[in-house]
Amino acid sequence: MQLMIRNIVQKRASIGEQLATSLLATGLSALALGSVVLLVSSWVAPDNLPVFVIAMILVADLFLSRIVDVASAGYIAVRRMKRAAACVVLLQLVRLMAAVAAFIGLFEMTLKSWSVAYSTTTLLAAIVVVVVAARDLGLRRPDLARYKRDAPLGYQFSVGLASQSIYNDIDKAMLGSLSTTAAAGLYTAAFRLMDVAFTPVRAMLGAAEPRFFEKGGQGGLRATLSYARKLATPAIGYSILASFVLVACAPLAPVVLGASFAEATLALRFLAFLTVVRAAQYLLADSLTGAGYQGRRTVAQICIAVLNVGLNVWLIPLYSWQGAVVSSILCDALLLLILWAIAAWTLRSEDAVVSELLDERTSF
Repeated sequence: MQLMIRNIVQKRASIGEQLATSLLATGLSALALGSVVLLVSSWVAPDNLPVFVIAMILVADLFLSRIVDVASAGYIAVRRMKRAAACVVLLQLVRLMAAVAAFIGLFEMTLKSWSVAYSTTTLLAAIVVVVVAARDLGLRRPDLARYKRDAPLGYQFSVGLASQSIYNDIDKAMLGSLSTTAAAGLYTAAFRLMDVAFTPVRAMLGAAEPRFFEKGGQGGLRATLSYARKLATPAIGYSILASFVLVACAPLAPVVLGASFAEATLALRFLAFLTVVRAAQYLLADSLTGAGYQGRRTVAQICIAVLNVGLNVWLIPLYSWQGAVVSSILCDALLLLILWAIAAWTLRSEDAVVSELLDERTSF
């Protein structure tokens, strides 16, 4: 999706080909990754989790949800933010309708029925979004020639996003396998509340993504960092406020989620300040991506993903969900420091190149 946005920013007329190419790539990637996840799930997932349920969730999240994301990214690339937001809202709305239907007793809520409802509603949203996006943006023959040329950069984007998913979500699955499903549910609930609080920042930076690519094409990393500084005040300011609200409202978690989630109060208080860390982290990461340094960002994300898995293997059996909390905080803080170091080093390298060019011109 990021590659599609970059290509559309560079050449607006290619939007039809880029949208079709991204949809095709999404389908192929989902097929490959889904197959791998199904194989790995036999030792990562809890024993009482049926393969059918895993398959339904994979279809919904790896393929159908990503189709919605591709259409939304197409609208973002051409600055049609209302349509981009409508894609995401529609997806969540139909899922909410399924949850309401289960709540009022229209169907029995079991793990299997929930997974079917989840994938079915996601399919409905994906169909509607693709049809509307094809009408609004155009859908032409995929640009396979450019796809081949861009494949190395596409791999960098995909590996980076996969690594991000690992250090964001693998701990939930590992808690269910290495600790208990109760601990996994408690930690996941607290993490999701933190993630919901961070949604406005993620939305703002998602909308700003085309500008990062524009700035990077014009002036490199210095230009993208300058743009990031303009976004830092609202992004980090909001994140600080949100973290304090989460800490203050953490005792309400058991009221909302149920008495069995009493310990979610403590987990949420620990995780709350990740909103601030992640705001700064995303600003640096998007600055690197916009300036053409996605490869360096991806390497950092891979390292953190590996570290996160290693820490979880060590800490979860000893400390259950508390170990997962410690692992998340350490990994996110370390990623922020690594990205800062990469940005500082890259900026010095760019400045050195500019200085050399100026010296050469002066000598002539």
